[in-house]
Amino acid sequence: MSPRALFALLVSLFLLSGSDHASASADSVIVFNEIQYHPADEINDTEWLELRNLNGVDVDISDWAIDRGVTFNFPEGTIVPGHGLLLVASDPANATLAGKNSMGPFIGQLSNSGEELRLVN
Repeated sequence: MSPRALFALLVSLFLLSGSDHASASADSVIVFNEIQYHPADEINDTEWLELRNLNGVDVDISDWAIDRGVTFNFPEGTIVPGHGLLLVASDPANATLAGKNSMGPFIGQLSNSGEELRLVN
């Protein structure tokens, strides 16, 4: 699979768990927007996941988690602003992310050959 096809597949994946998927997705649409899974300089760069809020209202993702591939639990008070972005990085203090207001670190490493990522509510 080409890197472009893999990227398109990964970006299109998002799952909200819970007993009623229709009502959960109706008021909280958070998707994987961009994934940096294979930095050009793996020594100096960092891996990261960017989440996008497709709604026009803020969404509280406190106690949500990213699992499969990498693991990260969102702390209490984590808000994704309406139509906003949230970056979760393996090294949020990395110089390449200066000014990005990133969270992390996540546990694990993103596969360069593809894997499933899940956003769990």
